[in-house]
Amino acid sequence: MKVMLVNDDGYGAPGIEAMAEALKNAGHEVLVAAPDGQRSGSGQSVTLDGEVRAVRKPLGWALTGTPADCVRAGLLHLMPDCDMVISGINLGANLGTDCNYSGTAAAAREAVMNGRAAMAVSCAIRPGEKWCFRDAVYLAEYAVKVMEQLAAHPLPRGVFLNLNLPNLMRGEDFTRVRPRWAGSAATETLTWRIAAMR
Repeated sequence: MKVMLVNDDGYGAPGIEAMAEALKNAGHEVLVAAPDGQRSGSGQSVTLDGEVRAVRKPLGWALTGTPADCVRAGLLHLMPDCDMVISGINLGANLGTDCNYSGTAAAAREAVMNGRAAMAVSCAIRPGEKWCFRDAVYLAEYAVKVMEQLAAHPLPRGVFLNLNLPNLMRGEDFTRVRPRWAGSAATETLTWRIAAMR
């Protein structure tokens, strides 16, 4: 598949670099079209007055605009034949109404508005946890598997997948449901292990 990568953390951010490497390792053609700096919280704003400049970089392009500008420039000029747009991996979750402000989610929304399949990928940081990826490569590899499933089973036109992953390292459980007390009885603790991730 031909995949365009966008984010709101900027060209060279660890999440987008890990994503590019994972996609290449899985045999996909990749082009990065990302902002030239941090654009978190930019939502789906676009540049209406002025120009968006693009500078060639080893993985693709760094643009002076917003994530939505990057998608537009990518679809019009840089990779018009892309099959899918992936936005991320964003450092920090994008849940609920966060998606109204998130440049990560906005880039995926801009892509589906322009007729492309899209997925936004974010990494949730736990309260008190250091603000960095524990294993961006592991998360990127998982996101590629999800992308391949999305390609095989497309969402309806105009709908993008918003994937939020926990900040885990390879070998850790992907999801753990903890006991919940309901009256005098506790529900059973369940652990969901994703065998394909090992």
